[in-house]
Formats: sequence, structure tokens, C-alpha cells
Amino acid sequence: MIKKLRTAILWLYLTQKRFLLRPLFLLLLCLVPLLSLAVGRMSSGADSIIRAALACRNPSDEKAQEIFARLTAGGSAAIQYYVCADEKELKEDIASGKARLGFVFPEDTQAMFDAFAAQEAESGGALSVLGSLFSGNGKETDDARILVLAGSNDVVAKLSREQLYGKIYQDLSLAILKAWMDQHAGGFYMQKEERDRYLEETMAAYQMDENLFRLAYPDEELLSEKASSDYLSSPLRGLLAVLMVLTGSAAALVLMLDEKEGRFIWMKNSSRCIYRYFSILIPVADAALFVLIALRFTETFTDWGKEILLLSLLCLCITGFSSLLGCLLPDMTLYGALIPILLLACLFLTPVFLDLTFVRPLQALLPPWLYLNAVHGSVPLQSICLYAVISGLMSLLADYLRNRAAPVHSVL
Repeated sequence: MIKKLRTAILWLYLTQKRFLLRPLFLLLLCLVPLLSLAVGRMSSGADSIIRAALACRNPSDEKAQEIFARLTAGGSAAIQYYVCADEKELKEDIASGKARLGFVFPEDTQAMFDAFAAQEAESGGALSVLGSLFSGNGKETDDARILVLAGSNDVVAKLSREQLYGKIYQDLSLAILKAWMDQHAGGFYMQKEERDRYLEETMAAYQMDENLFRLAYPDEELLSEKASSDYLSSPLRGLLAVLMVLTGSAAALVLMLDEKEGRFIWMKNSSRCIYRYFSILIPVADAALFVLIALRFTETFTDWGKEILLLSLLCLCITGFSSLLGCLLPDMTLYGALIPILLLACLFLTPVFLDLTFVRPLQALLPPWLYLNAVHGSVPLQSICLYAVISGLMSLLADYLRNRAAPVHSVL
């Protein structure tokens, strides 16, 4: 028994040393702290992710200037607004990349609100009217609306425009209320000027700047204010998990090269299956250790016991997944070509940046999906345990059957 234990430790040491001598794995391990450090520096050094420029075709438009003052004073960790001297400067900032997108207000902003508030919306009420205030088609002939200029028509630009909807909703809702009271002026004793002033003062008194929301995960763990507003560091856990998948895939490629060069020819079939499994598990576990240390210095860290357990299960999941995929695709060229596609799938089909819901069966096959959802209770811990066991057993069985179909001579 002691002899077998010493042999196992020796194999572990030799396999570990063999991978650490490869520059590729040293690079992957170094990427973990470098990625964490880069995200941390970006998160602490940037005031906001997106800079949005504001301009008005009429510099003396009081309503536009009032909105500009409110937008620039209420910057967030997501979007920061600033005012340009004119529309020309705004376009230059977008072209140079200084601003992600720009909003050009019309000649008379208050008249725009009044005109759109007086129209009858078929459905959606004020929100339906609000959407028609924006001209996002790039035609500058429509001077009665807010022109949205974007360097690219991407998701960030669309979400930024939606954010501005909420910022000016109070102005439109006030205009709609004034228009409604004008239509029913006979039921009020006040004159229009007095009535409008009363509405403005009343609505201003009821404006609330406090945050009404407290973010929490399904396991009822509350997010701190810094964690909920730190947009740049939010996907760090997912990116590190994807980096572990890359480590497992790289280890599987190395084993394919070893097999091609006949380095397993002296092993028994069963011993070879177990060795290949642990040869993938060892570098993945090394990466998990670096990931654990990196997560400790982020706001997303939970506690040592939970993090170690989940990362250990993730190691087993990635090992089984990478080993099984290597058995199903034994050709090195084909497997290497699949790795970029696999990484893209992990980035966009698992909740690294956003959580899509229309391909759940495919998402559940990717190890980071189960891990990221299990961290805060969206997926039960039993699911990731079951995945680790099934993928491991399937990889060992597939490797064993593949070796039997293409036997090699053994000296043991």
C-alpha cells in the first residue's frame, strides 16, 4: 500500500513537473493574475464604461440645458454624460472614439415634449410616446426629434439609448400631465400658467433620488454597493472559468501529441485511461488554485469553503469534458480548430456577460454554465456534482473503448 502511494506521488510530481516546464501552461497560469490585475486597474481607474456626448441645435434652449445639467450631474459607473459646444464637435468626438454615442437635441426641446405629449398613443401610454422622441435612423432632416448618433449599432449603444429614455421620462410625463389638464381645463379653477407652475413644483417635490433596489442572488446573498456598480469586474469570475476551460483543452492537445509520438505504448489500457484523465486534471487544478487566489481579492468572493468546493467540482467537470471531447475528436487539427469555437460558446452561451435562455440544453453542456449558476444558488449543487461524475465516467469509458479499438502492445 505504501509502495503504491509512493508511486502515485512520484507520478503526480513527474506529471506536474512536465506541464510546468511547458511555456504554454506557464503562460496560461500567468494570465490569471494578469487578467485579474488588468480588470481591477480598469475598474478603479475608469469613472464610467461609456461616455455619451450631448449637444443642442439651439444653445439658448433652456429645457435642453436643464436636462444637460441633470444628466452631467448624475453620472453613474455605467454611463457618463458630457456636453459638447455644438453638433460638429459631437460628431468629431464620436469619430475619434472619445464618445461612444451622442444625443443631439432639437431647436426647441420643450416644444418637442409638448407635441409628443399631445398625441394619442395606440398602446403603451407615455412609454410608447417616449420611444417616438428618438430618431435613430441617422437622418438629420428630422429636426423635431432627438437624434442619436452612434459609432456602431451594437448592444451597448442600444442599452445606452434605453438608459436615456429613463432619464428624460420625468420631463415627458410632466408634459403629458400638462396636456391632459389642458384638455380638461374646465374642471379646474386655476389658470394655465398657475396650473403649470403648480404641477412643476409638485412633481419636483416628489422626485426621489434614493435607490429603491437592493440586489441579491437566489441564495439571498446581498450584493454590496461596490459589487453592484462595478460593471468592469462583474464578468471576471466567468472569464477565469473560461480560462480554465482553455487550460483543459490545451492539456488534451498535449496528450494527443504524446499519443501520436507513442509515449503511452508501454502502458496497460486501463492505466492509460486513468493517466490521461489525471494528466488533464493536474494543470486544470493548477489554474484553479490561481483562480481561487485571484477571486479572493475581488468583490465577488463568497467564502473559502464554498469557493474551494465549487472550483474543485469545476476542475472535475472541465477535465471530464475536455477528455471526452478529445476521445470523440482524436485528430489534433480538428480539436485545435474547435477550441476557438468552444471558447466563444463559453463566453456567450454562459452567463459571463449576459445569460441567454433559448439554448438551455446546449448551455448546460458547457462546464462554466453550471459553475457560474451554482455559485449563488441558481442551479443546485447536485447538478454540478452529477455533471462531474457523468463526464468523468464517460471520458474514461470512451478512452477505454477507443484504445481497445486501436490496441497497442503493452509491456505491463
